[in-house]
Formats: sequence, structure tokens, C-alpha cells
Amino acid sequence: MPLSMIRENSNHIATVLYHTLFWAVYVLSEYLANYPHLKGSEHFQQVWTVLISLPLLMVPTYIIVLVAVPKFLKQNKNVAFSLILLACAAFVFYGRIIWLELINYIIYDFSGSMPASKVVKNVVRDYAIIALATAIYIINDWRRKEKENKELVEAKAKSDLELLKRQLHPHFLFNTLNNIYSLSLKNSKQTGESILKLSKLLEYLVYQSGEKYVLIEEELELVRNYIDLEKLRYGDELKLVMAVEGIDNKLKTAPLILLPFVENCFKHGGKNEKGVFWIKIRIKMFAGLLTVFIENSKPAKKKVRSDSASGVGLSNIDGRLELLYHNKYILDIEDSVDFYSIKLELNL
Repeated sequence: MPLSMIRENSNHIATVLYHTLFWAVYVLSEYLANYPHLKGSEHFQQVWTVLISLPLLMVPTYIIVLVAVPKFLKQNKNVAFSLILLACAAFVFYGRIIWLELINYIIYDFSGSMPASKVVKNVVRDYAIIALATAIYIINDWRRKEKENKELVEAKAKSDLELLKRQLHPHFLFNTLNNIYSLSLKNSKQTGESILKLSKLLEYLVYQSGEKYVLIEEELELVRNYIDLEKLRYGDELKLVMAVEGIDNKLKTAPLILLPFVENCFKHGGKNEKGVFWIKIRIKMFAGLLTVFIENSKPAKKKVRSDSASGVGLSNIDGRLELLYHNKYILDIEDSVDFYSIKLELNL
């Protein structure tokens, strides 16, 4: 038997057992509530009367749970839902009257009609049981959907993360390896250091980026290594200023939150009309609030404003921030004629 069918059968069995347990607890509670007043054969009669009354509760309960709630309440068909509730209430009320008359006839050989006032107590208790069963169903359904939503969110975040990693690898690795090769030909002292930084960067992408959260200092080290490797390509042509202050090394963030913004500077930035390629990075933290401001010059020949955020993974990173830090971040992007900037405020 396929594994999926085994799991499905197991779920069905668990559901049946769960429902059976619920009604068994109800029967037991009814018996225990009347136990002090029972004598001799009345114990058996009490259990028997509760058992044969179960359809009065089970029928309206499953109508509400399996039909009224999913097909009407969830679809905002409130009028139809209310009518079903009233119909179920009437069924329980008149069903209880008929049932008590039947019990009196079978046990006490009494064939008189049962006044409605005499069954009010039982009916109220019946309504409470139906309401409890419906509430349990709604709560379980909500928990199931919350679990599904959480799984979808995690899958989406993981998918976005993988996409960011794939976007980073190709052109950056190609350029970096070429630069390191050039350094090796010159017997530069930077060769070994550059290889070490590239190794740490790849280690982070392969291993640490798969974790849910990383230390903020580890994310900053990734950014520093990336910048140092890019400097090999630009040399003195690049005017980069990076200031970091107030970092709490105990706080964590989702991986690859900062790198896409920095990479975007190098991919889409360039020399302005004055022949200067500049990047400014300011990162500070205060009371758990991480503030990141990144700005870069735009190439003189590409001074065209765009209505959307371009670059490596900026739309993806915004989506990841929404999934991981809903209502805990602010991202402002400015695409002006001369420069491109982002400001991120992230509550860690």
C-alpha cells in the first residue's frame, strides 16, 4: 500500500477515534452528573437513556459542523447559516420532548404528553454540547489553516532565499575568480586573503544562509567580505564609505537581508558625470532597531528613473521582509536621477 494511502487511512482512524472519544466523554459526564441520585438498575437505565438520546445531539452537531460552518458561515452567507441554526434548535427542542415521552412510556408505562417547560433544562444542556462541538471544530480548523499558512510562508521564504543565492553566484563568482587569478599572477599578498574571504562568503551561502536566523555580526561580516572582493575589481575607481555603530552581537536577523542591497549598488551603480563611482553605507542599531542606509551613484549614461526597484533580488527581499518581519520593518527606496538609495528600519 502506498505511503500516502497509509497516512490517509491513519488520519481517518484518528478522526473516528477523536469523535468517539468526544461522545464517550459526554455519556460519561451525563452518567456521573446523575450518579449520586441513582440506585440499583437506575444506573443501567441512565446510561441507556443517554445513549439512545445521542442522535438528538449528533444529527444537528454534524449538520452544523459539516454543512453550516464550511458552506455558509465561511462563505459569509449569514442568513442561511442562521436559518440552519434555528432549524437545528427546533429539531433538538421538539426531539427532546418526543424522546422524553418515549422514555416515560418504555420505563414507567406513562403515555401522557410532556410539557415544554419540563424539557428546557435538558435542551439548554443539549445546546451547550452542540456549541462545544462546533467550537472545537472551528478551533481545530483554524489551527490547521494556521499551520498550512505557516508552511506556505516558510516555503515562500525558502524559495526567495534560494533565488537570491542563485542570483548572487554567477557573475560575482566569475569576476572574483578572475580578479584573484590576476592577483596570483602578480604574486600579490592579497591573493591568500582574498581566497579566504571568498571561502568564508561561500561557506555562509552554503551553510549559514539555510538557517532561520543568524547573528547580525555574521551578516555584517558577509557584507564586508563581499565589499572587499568587489574592491579588487574597481580599485581606486570606487569611493566607498561604510560606517557601522551600536551593533548588539546578541541579536539575530534572517540571512541575506543586507547583501542584496549592497550587491545592487555594484551591479547598477557606476561613475557619475564627474567620473566618480561612490557608495555610502551607514548601519546603526539602537534599542533593537536596525537602521540601514545605502546610497550609490548612477552611471551618467544610464540616468533614467524607474518606477520599480531594480537590481538583484530587491523585490524578492521586500517580499521576504514582509513574510519574516510583518509590521516590524520599513523599507524606503528612492530612485532619483543622480543616485539610488534605500533605507531599511528593521525591529530585531
